[in-house]
Amino acid sequence: MTVNVLVRTLRVGTIILFALLMSRAPALSAHSDYGVLQSKDGGKTWQKVLDGTAVIDSLLADAKGNLIAATAGYLSGPGMEYGIYHSTADAPDWAMSTMPAPTQGNADIRSLLAVSDTRVLAAGGVGVLSSADRGATWIKVSQPLDGPVFQVLAAGARGTILAGASNGLYQSRDDGRQWVRFALRNKVVSAIVLTSREQIVAGTVQGGLYLSSSSGATWTPVAAFPRATVSAMATDSSGRLYAGIVDQGVFKSADDGRTWTRILSFGKNTATYALTVTPQGNILAAAGSCCPVNEVYLSRSPDGGKTWRRILRVTDSVAIGSIAAGPDGSISVGLSTVGD
Repeated sequence: MTVNVLVRTLRVGTIILFALLMSRAPALSAHSDYGVLQSKDGGKTWQKVLDGTAVIDSLLADAKGNLIAATAGYLSGPGMEYGIYHSTADAPDWAMSTMPAPTQGNADIRSLLAVSDTRVLAAGGVGVLSSADRGATWIKVSQPLDGPVFQVLAAGARGTILAGASNGLYQSRDDGRQWVRFALRNKVVSAIVLTSREQIVAGTVQGGLYLSSSSGATWTPVAAFPRATVSAMATDSSGRLYAGIVDQGVFKSADDGRTWTRILSFGKNTATYALTVTPQGNILAAAGSCCPVNEVYLSRSPDGGKTWRRILRVTDSVAIGSIAAGPDGSISVGLSTVGD
């Protein structure tokens, strides 16, 4: 990566500038703020359903069609509203959630995690928050750490919760109240998934991918990605893993992360902001490439990455920071930034 072509890695809290190549896909006009866009027809048309917020880097949809969106705190500006917002399938209008002071007006949330049908955790510069009513109200269960900020949450084995931070991998055995740093202490952990065999796969910033089949006691680096930056990861119902590798593209693994095949690339300096797999089995990737125009695409693959279709393009320093797919086929994206 050259000095003048830096890439903002999602959920690591590092803002990095990059520019993206033009495409024939229809473009959205620039937005003066961020918020959430939604499509209910497979990406043919899009509507802004949440407006006036700061950047949305965390977005969560549950099995009942409820949505939660949270703002990150690294970008501020006049008129931007910070907080956590929720919308239910029965009442689709968005409402600001009730949060513990003083986080209501300055919420810095980097990751959301559903731990049950009703309970959700949120983590970031605010520490760790918990909601027992699908995001309507929140309480603080853990204060911010002294120095590092949790960038990503993931469900671990046997009820544990994992968190990636700028100084390693943390684990909680009591629903997020207490945390112990237990692995990858010299790494910035940017992405975490648990395989179908309960192996932990952790992506890092400029450190590549690591695998553990011993609950984090020992780790094996993936030879394919030495010193790579992993910006996003996802898994599907068949146990296949997907990873966004900065400057390389989106990759797939069918053997719990040991070997990987590239399935999407925009050429040199490809950046992937977000990845998810829909309940219908489609892969959604928010990614783009470099220079000289800022553009980020939402691409969809119905066949495990063999073919892709671009269904959304955003421009003018706006990026797609998060993706949520509903059980009804709806797709929601949180708008973020490619730099400041």
